[in-house]
Amino acid sequence: MAVNVKKVRRYNSDYKMIKELYSHAFPDIERLPLVLLRLMALKPNIEFYSVYDDEDFCGLLYIVNYKAMSLVYYFAVRSDIRSMGYGTKVLEWLKTEKNSISIIMETVHEECDNAGQRQQRKKFYLKNGFKDTGYYMKDYSGTFDILSTESVINPKEFKKLIKQFTFWMSDLKVGKFLSA
Repeated sequence: MAVNVKKVRRYNSDYKMIKELYSHAFPDIERLPLVLLRLMALKPNIEFYSVYDDEDFCGLLYIVNYKAMSLVYYFAVRSDIRSMGYGTKVLEWLKTEKNSISIIMETVHEECDNAGQRQQRKKFYLKNGFKDTGYYMKDYSGTFDILSTESVINPKEFKKLIKQFTFWMSDLKVGKFLSA
């Protein structure tokens, strides 16, 4: 299995599958309109990819870049092929392409209906070389843990990174979790 990526365009032959995966993989409150994602990806610092195994559509990846930092804002693998190594392959590819990679994921620090799923997701990222930074990002849609390939992040620089994509959000916060 070797994954490859293609930039997402409206005329992608798999655009319908990209749209379906996006709408099923992320809660309504976390999803921006797909047309906005495509438009934002016209900026040189934002990348929107569909992921393939040969010609078979596997997933999607949305990356925001700032200086030498990259943030995976959206990442999903088709539900019918999860746990088959595709997520790991995408992250391996990403680590060859980018210097410093951060991922935001729904926090494991609060009670929720899908706590087990969040813990599994975090375990997956940690297994794939990401570190828990101890920082969070909070916006209108909730609180997200910040994981990174770096042991330490600069919260001011991280906020500048995320503002490359969410420039309209005035309530964006980046902070450190208090130790228990």
